[in-house]
Amino acid sequence: MRVVAVVVLLAGCMSHEPIEVSADDPLPAGLRTGDVVHRGELAVEVPEVGETVTITVDGDDGTSFALSISQSPGGEVSVVDAAPDDEPLVIAAAAAGPCEDGAFHVAGHVWTTEYQWRFQAGSTPTANSKDNVETGLQRAANAIETSRNDCGLADQVSATARYLGRTASAPNIKGTSTKVTCGARDNANVVGFGNLPPSYLGVACSWADGAGHALEGDVRLSAKHRWFPLEVPTGCSGARYGIQAVATHELGHVFGLAHVSESAHPNLTMSTAAANCTNAPLTLGLGDVRGLRQLY
Repeated sequence: MRVVAVVVLLAGCMSHEPIEVSADDPLPAGLRTGDVVHRGELAVEVPEVGETVTITVDGDDGTSFALSISQSPGGEVSVVDAAPDDEPLVIAAAAAGPCEDGAFHVAGHVWTTEYQWRFQAGSTPTANSKDNVETGLQRAANAIETSRNDCGLADQVSATARYLGRTASAPNIKGTSTKVTCGARDNANVVGFGNLPPSYLGVACSWADGAGHALEGDVRLSAKHRWFPLEVPTGCSGARYGIQAVATHELGHVFGLAHVSESAHPNLTMSTAAANCTNAPLTLGLGDVRGLRQLY
């Protein structure tokens, strides 16, 4: 359903209430910063002039969806890439190992400054220790920054990240049980937990300028899933996930990596599925490292 904006001219001043439109339809002229564009359960607020915002969602069933909206320097709002990266969780019988698979995709943005981020410790699920989660998230960021791998690949990635400590502020991601939205950019990079639609493990929102320089990157992890903040123990069973593994994947999006196919490249960190009871995505594969090297 499309809601039509009503624009009223009063005493020479134009008033504009935010409107909501679907990315599945041609976007109407006149969209502005703060209007909302959605596709299914995903939505983003139209970014500032000359900027692009991207939301990427990763589900516990191996499906993922992304939506990117751009506002040109001239004020034209457009869908950059709204196609769902959706496929069933099927592992290829003869899939290459992580150190033999060089596949990667990049999202179109790169950090030219240090990625400085904070942790919303107060959002930690009650079953977990804030200290342990804090450690796990730092390890995840470090995996991207140092291109951690077991393939013998030297760290040739110039990306840098710095943890600034805890914050009471939430990630700039609004979530409910039926919808998740990237809000207006607030100049803070925050990782935390919160409400998300039931099958969603994690969401990354990234903002970039017209040259592809990253401006902000936030991550929200599901507060309803069961997590191991440190190493996933031997003998793990059931639907439990490693914070370090999932956060490494989400921060890969923040640093500019996009998905690769789960069915063709299941052993790479940036494949669409974050399997339960595994630490594997915390260690990058050849394709993940190649993607970071291209960006940095």
